[in-house]
Amino acid sequence: MVVSKLRVIDLGGAVYLVGSCAHVERLLELVEGLEHVGEDSCVARVRGSGEEVLRRLRELGVSGEELEVLSPKLDFSVKQGLKLCPVCSSPRLIPLGLLGVTPTLYVCSDCGYSGYIVLEVSLE
Repeated sequence: MVVSKLRVIDLGGAVYLVGSCAHVERLLELVEGLEHVGEDSCVARVRGSGEEVLRRLRELGVSGEELEVLSPKLDFSVKQGLKLCPVCSSPRLIPLGLLGVTPTLYVCSDCGYSGYIVLEVSLE
């Protein structure tokens, strides 16, 4: 699966890039961890603020039409929201792992993503 837009997910302390590896690899000097999750799809945690990442992407010629900026509201309560795939935004995730014993590995039924990072959105 090829992701059409580069998603910049700003969690207010951690910034992630999700999209084509060609886009993500343009920012290798900012990338802390890079994970290939498909044919040409990557997830990467980057150093710096969301504004810095957006500025750097603009300097590299990435247009606004190619970007999708997400700033989900973090909620540290016990309530759980809807978990979504960080690559294709599908809610069809299969959790793998022993509850409370090992970290949960998620596998997306739609695009095949597998990883520990998922998006969780509040339904309120």
